[in-house]
Amino acid sequence: MELLEKIGPLGLCRKDLLSVHGVNGESVMRRAALYLRVSTLEQTTENQERELRTVAERMGCEIVTVHRDNGISGAKSRKDRPGFDALC
Repeated sequence: MELLEKIGPLGLCRKDLLSVHGVNGESVMRRAALYLRVSTLEQTTENQERELRTVAERMGCEIVTVHRDNGISGAKSRKDRPGFDALC
């Protein structure tokens, strides 16, 4: 079973390890972590976050954490992107 499901260009939604239903058949909300990145300090992650929150809500995911890298190129390695490193 795949543990992560893509919910947008940068967001991941963690699937429940057993199923989307709990032990007694009750509905279980999936958990999501968002990763937002822009290359320059003049840009903002607000649009990315708004879109990913909309998709997560539509998929029934609870957003438990948001990681951001502002002003950091995507070409940088993981060690140079603290938000991405925290997500991994």
